[in-house]
Order: sequence, then structure tokens, then C-alpha cells
Amino acid sequence: MKIEIDFPFHGYTKGDLIKFCFGEHADVDPAIPIDLVKVIQKFTNNLNGHHWYVMDYTENKIGGKLVNLKEKFFSKVAQLYMDRLPTSNT
Repeated sequence: MKIEIDFPFHGYTKGDLIKFCFGEHADVDPAIPIDLVKVIQKFTNNLNGHHWYVMDYTENKIGGKLVNLKEKFFSKVAQLYMDRLPTSNT
């Protein structure tokens, strides 16, 4: 099953999403290497497709990990929701 959600990301800055997804003092860089920019642009067929990507250096301090902020945002929202569900004692 595929669910698509239309969310107005234009209302948030990249910094807002980084703070929400990773915390105030995140080890995240909004700039990504130019070779990855080109790959993302080609893959999305959009010259601004790289805008919602960041490099996360939390686990891999040297190489980092490319992260899509939109995916990370919805993952964080889902996790916050799951954390609020009651747990069963079976």
C-alpha cells in the first residue's frame, strides 16, 4: 500500500526541519557534496531536488550519511505518535 501526503514544506526552513528531526545541536550539515547534488538532480529531474537533503554526521563522523529531510520528518512524526500509544502488558 502506498500513501501519499501533501504537506506544505515551503512553510518551513531547512533549519527548522533539522532542529525538529535531529535536535537543537545536531551534527548535521545542510550543505551536501556537489557530486551528490548532481545525482539527486538527475534522479528527481529537478534542479532544486537537492534542497531537502542534508548530510548527517551523527554516526559516521567522517563520511556522513545523506538524509532526505522530508522522509526524516515523517519518520519522526510517526515515531512520536508510536511513543504515545499505550503498551500492552501481555
